[in-house]
Amino acid sequence: MKKLHVSSPEVLSRASSRSRASWRERLNDCRGASRATIIVFSGIGIFVGYCLWNTLPIFYSYYELENQASGVASRAGILTDDEIRRRLVREMKRQEIPADPDDLEIRRDGNTMLINLRYQESLYIPWFNGDEIELHTFEFDMRIKEPFSGRKQKF
Repeated sequence: MKKLHVSSPEVLSRASSRSRASWRERLNDCRGASRATIIVFSGIGIFVGYCLWNTLPIFYSYYELENQASGVASRAGILTDDEIRRRLVREMKRQEIPADPDDLEIRRDGNTMLINLRYQESLYIPWFNGDEIELHTFEFDMRIKEPFSGRKQKF
């Protein structure tokens, strides 16, 4: 029997071929699991992206209405309550906000304008048979409190 030294080329080539084979076997074993993992996480990522894509316009509409209400409230010294209501209702329709115009509360308290509006908007995803599934209902509570002066302002 021939004794081989640990650093001989034959020993090293056998060890490297074994490690290469086991590396290849391990790689083949992991490929199926990694593909399945990629598919699952890609599906989850697509679903989350779809939900975000449909949620962002809902919040954009709310903040746009809030910005318009704040701007109108700061000019309450030169606008009547009916004019303010008409402008805000027009903005609600333009932004397609599902709130009832009667829920829009406009009050004056001294030199402060108070505008309140509560509404809900739901996020839906389409289903295969044409139905829609409600994922979440967002509740919005807009409260604007702006001081105003009684003088006419120049624009």
